[in-house]
Amino acid sequence: MITKFNYEGQDLYTAIIFRDDFQETPININQAWSLFFSAGQEENELGNNPEYGWFLNNLLIAVAISGMIGTLIFTSI
Repeated sequence: MITKFNYEGQDLYTAIIFRDDFQETPININQAWSLFFSAGQEENELGNNPEYGWFLNNLLIAVAISGMIGTLIFTSI
C-alpha cells in the first residue's frame, strides 16, 4: 500500500479506509490488523514483519475453536 503524506481538505482527517485511493489497494495481513486495532487510522502500526499478523490470525482461530469445544463440553454435562 502506498502511503501519501500530502492530504489536504477533507482527506486530512479522514480514516484511511474511507479515502478514494484505498478502495482498490491490496493490503497485507499486518496492515489489515493495524487498521483493525487503530480503527482505520494507521496501516503501519504493527510494522512490516508478517509474523505478527499470522500470530494474531492463529490466536483468533484458537480462541474460537476453544470456545466451541468448551461450549460442547460444558453443555453436555
